[in-house]
Amino acid sequence: MNNNGLDDNVELQEIGAQITPVDNIAMPSTPAQAVEDDSSAIEANARALDELLDAIEAAASVGGALHGGVYQRNKGTRFETLTRIYFQNEPTYKDLFSKVETYTDWAKEHPNFSAGDTGIDLVATLADGTGYAAIQCKFYGKKAKVA
Repeated sequence: MNNNGLDDNVELQEIGAQITPVDNIAMPSTPAQAVEDDSSAIEANARALDELLDAIEAAASVGGALHGGVYQRNKGTRFETLTRIYFQNEPTYKDLFSKVETYTDWAKEHPNFSAGDTGIDLVATLADGTGYAAIQCKFYGKKAKVA
């Protein structure tokens, strides 16, 4: 359950299951087939990600909070959950990080750090034990441009 009483993990994992992991894609029989298969997998994953992001938008608006801080906070919390799940499961990051948690949860275990809003959303513990990675999550609209 998140701070809003919503079970984001279940909803996001159900939708995220539609995305095909790269290591689960069958090997092509010819170079031409490889290009076609790769393109199809990329398109399918892009569609699944779009659907997932649309679902986050829709779920964040439940309860009529379509504007202001509550809506943005719900959307942000759900996107942070998605990002955390991604880092815990995507092969590159899964091996790089031994743990990924919200900054709030991480700060509880590290009393020398403020539990207040520092601009850090997630903290990933490096698998080699050498430290941490601070992660900031931003969920911009589809038409937003990031410079």
